[in-house]
Amino acid sequence: MTALTRKCIQENATIALNQDDYAQRVSALQARYDKAVEKLVDVENRRLERSAKRTNITRFLKALIKRGDDLVKDFDEELWYITVDCITVDADGRLVVRFRDGFDVEVSANIWRKA
Repeated sequence: MTALTRKCIQENATIALNQDDYAQRVSALQARYDKAVEKLVDVENRRLERSAKRTNITRFLKALIKRGDDLVKDFDEELWYITVDCITVDADGRLVVRFRDGFDVEVSANIWRKA
């Protein structure tokens, strides 16, 4: 993209060009460049999100391995904080449990009230 812009500028400097046409070409090149930068930023953000998920999954697995054969028989506060991001209670009493990996589980009011 940069090479195309340089070529366009060099051509304008050495050849008599219609300045309106030149301005349109430069504008089109700038738009392509901006779109490419936007896509690059999006890809980098997704890479960072995946990296964070990997870190969280690794922490979770280490916590499970540390427990050994005694997996989850009783409530474990540390495991809770590692896995659960937040719980939302709706006006109708429905719970939405959001895990740290972004996965949501909905629990209706009549189910959790029985527990």
